[in-house]
Amino acid sequence: MYGGAIYVQEDSENCTVRNSSFTGNHVTDFEEGLGGAICWLGPNALINNTNFTNSYTAYGGAVYVGPNSDNLTVINSSFNLSRAFKEGGSFVLLSDNARFISSNFTNSLAMDEGGAIDAHGVTNLTIYDCLFDHDIGAGDVGSSGRIYGTGGALYLEDITLVNISNSKFIHIESHGDGGAIYALNCNDSMLYNLTFDYGVSV
Repeated sequence: MYGGAIYVQEDSENCTVRNSSFTGNHVTDFEEGLGGAICWLGPNALINNTNFTNSYTAYGGAVYVGPNSDNLTVINSSFNLSRAFKEGGSFVLLSDNARFISSNFTNSLAMDEGGAIDAHGVTNLTIYDCLFDHDIGAGDVGSSGRIYGTGGALYLEDITLVNISNSKFIHIESHGDGGAIYALNCNDSMLYNLTFDYGVSV
């Protein structure tokens, strides 16, 4: 099941969500559901001045962006009380050339990884002037005894060209590794002028 409010298919290019509000959207497939509010599979996406509140599903509590959805921009937007029963409390990102600018991620939670944003296999990811506040990689114990909950705010894996700057991470918690940020096999990356307050990995 895809997108509690909007489903953008692969052949839909240059779509924009602007000056909008999403509240209480969800996909009730808590094992494989994609995008509590939006499942975005088309390229050249723009989310501008938009608020997401109380969205939830399995992957991408608010938004799921698929592997062929290159050139995403999220600007001046907020994500509050987003929850993922698997990965990406607010966002799952699988596409290249993504920018998150002047946006807030608050009270987001993921059971497996990426309390706010979960990104895999991406080239060129920019996060600038963003606030991550009270985000949690909550932690789940698998059948093998493995404890999940990695990356309280960000889970980044197999990414080239990561630029995170002028952003704040406040009251971030992970019940696995990476209290605020967990990065695995991330190359050519730069973290600059960041603030970390009250982050913890337990």
